Amino acid sequence: MKHELQEHYSGDLSFRDLVGIFKRQWPLTLVTVVLFVVLAGVYTAITPSKYRSTARVLIENNPARSGGQGDPLSIISYQEAIFDVPTQIQIMQSPQILNDAAVQAQLIAPQTQGQLESAPSVDVKSIGDTGVLEINVDSQNPEHTKKLADALPIVFGRYIQSRQRDALGRAISYLNKRLEDETKELAKAQTELVNFRKRYNVVDSNTEMGIRVSFDSAAQQQVAQAETAVQAALARLQELEVQRAALPQMIEQPSTVQSTAELEQEKGNLDRLLASRRQLLLTYNENSLAIRKIDEQIASQKQYIENLQKRLLVKPSIKNPQLDALDAQIVAAKAELKSARAQLAAAQSQAAQRSSSLMSMQSLAKQQAALESKVAEREQTIRRLSATVDDLVLRDNALKTPVSVVMAASDPVKIAPKLEMNLAVGALFGLVFGLMLAMARDTLQDRVASDRDAKHVSGLDILARLPVVKRASPLVARSGDPLALDRYRLLRSNMALAHEYQKNGTGLVRAEDGIDVFDGEFHPTAVMPYNDPSLKAVMVTSTFAGEGKSVVAANLATAMALDGRSVILVDANLRMPTVHRAFGVEQVPGLSEVLNGEKELEEVVKDSPIQNLRVVPAGTLPSNPSGLIASDRMVETHEKLKEMADVVIYDTVSSFALADSQALAAIVGTVLFVTKVGGPKKDDMREAISTLKMTKARILGIVVNRDPSARVVLS
Repeated sequence: MKHELQEHYSGDLSFRDLVGIFKRQWPLTLVTVVLFVVLAGVYTAITPSKYRSTARVLIENNPARSGGQGDPLSIISYQEAIFDVPTQIQIMQSPQILNDAAVQAQLIAPQTQGQLESAPSVDVKSIGDTGVLEINVDSQNPEHTKKLADALPIVFGRYIQSRQRDALGRAISYLNKRLEDETKELAKAQTELVNFRKRYNVVDSNTEMGIRVSFDSAAQQQVAQAETAVQAALARLQELEVQRAALPQMIEQPSTVQSTAELEQEKGNLDRLLASRRQLLLTYNENSLAIRKIDEQIASQKQYIENLQKRLLVKPSIKNPQLDALDAQIVAAKAELKSARAQLAAAQSQAAQRSSSLMSMQSLAKQQAALESKVAEREQTIRRLSATVDDLVLRDNALKTPVSVVMAASDPVKIAPKLEMNLAVGALFGLVFGLMLAMARDTLQDRVASDRDAKHVSGLDILARLPVVKRASPLVARSGDPLALDRYRLLRSNMALAHEYQKNGTGLVRAEDGIDVFDGEFHPTAVMPYNDPSLKAVMVTSTFAGEGKSVVAANLATAMALDGRSVILVDANLRMPTVHRAFGVEQVPGLSEVLNGEKELEEVVKDSPIQNLRVVPAGTLPSNPSGLIASDRMVETHEKLKEMADVVIYDTVSSFALADSQALAAIVGTVLFVTKVGGPKKDDMREAISTLKMTKARILGIVVNRDPSARVVLS
């Protein structure tokens, strides 16, 4: 029932709707309100009276602890016995504190279950962000209420003070034990430091370290100077060797040298003439006068050089006198290099000794510094522990209760039961529950329960009423029941009559037995006007799925086909198609392939087991069925289908909350609406038909399916 109420009223329940429900179901609502008011009065009469006394206390925090953030002693020093406010409230309401307060107030402990249920109850709450707590004691005995409210702050203060003394005592004992341990560790560290100084004969490691550092620096400077001297000697030797290698071993006589120099000079003159000729070629051609003149000069110069070479005589060579001087300098440079390298080796050896001495001293200095630091840390810890112990002893001597009463317990006030409030709450709950019952009852009565409801809700004529059918196949051609086929023939005839009624103005009249009949000159067995373009195609839809629209569409197409007419049944339900299963044909390819442009219409029209009846299955289910149905391609397909058959029947999706049927109705233009007895809600059916009418489509009438009282009546 709750689900039905949410489904029916979700999103559109207004004050006007509530008023309408109340008008229809006011007796039920009134009885519910009166019943709840009576129950509230009875509850007030049988409930014992309860009294309340209120007191307020302030919880004072202790002074800040010794040590600050990051202080290692903070983990062992005295911890505050004052808790946060929520913890204080829980402690004050604990059974131990309440029992001690009852003893303080000289109240008798409850012995029976009844006394335990009537025992005082305590509610403690904080006042804003302050440290003030409000204590409310409720009891059926007003005297007990005030006594307990007075005793509770006293008992809670003793409890907190006791916790503080215990915490101080434990902290002092622990710190004294730590002092004893730290004193022993200090004596041990001092002994280790004295023994270390005696063993290594070191008094002040920092002074000794400074001396050895200065010695090491001087040794390093000597090494650097020796390396510089070696590099200078090596550079001098290399320079002399380069000069020695550059000098020739033998030199020519002076006359030969002079002739050779002259020959080289003439060759240079020839090269300059050749360069001048190349420069002139940039300006003149080969046959110009300037080029011929310079060619003559070049030929003359070549002839002169050739004659000079013939006259050149080879004379004997002598040893170069500079070689001996350079050899002597090289010997001296090698001796200097050897001496510099010896000095470098000596300086490096001395530096290594000084560095080793320095490293050994560094190790000793680290050990001595670690021992001295250990002694200093122990001394500092002892000083801080001693100061903390003194501070805790002072706190213990000055300890007082942190709980102070800021408002004494008030005189008991009756708080329950309150007759006026209980009656008002009962009336309010009764009204809410009554409206819920009224909505539930109204919801249960909101279904389309008969053909009369369908006609009233839709405002359309009833063209056929189909009974509940229990058989394996929903197709009348396979049922073996001749009356089943006659029902759909009657539907076909009434569709023709409804078409003429809407076209010419003749209408339905109410017979004495309550059955709608057509007035005019038409017989119920009248044939369909297949040549009328406005009735050449019909779309079959319903409010929701499961009302039998697909069965009605298939059987209507069968009835028309068996009358000898060419019929095409199109499965335009691109969400949950069923036509292909009813007639045993393949679902793919189908209508969606045509609308997507993948197939031509003729490729997807398939023969059915029924003569004169062809089927267009739905095809592959698309992701945008509404877009395909509303496309221009669908309009073209519809026109082709009308040319291929006498009548085209479309099975489509339900009309409620889906745009597919609206789009197809706008294209087809004629609609047959199917509803099921006990199926859709009246408002849903009304909304579905309203959306179809907005497309300007013509709705022929209503087919009431699964009607238990269905019977065939011919006018």
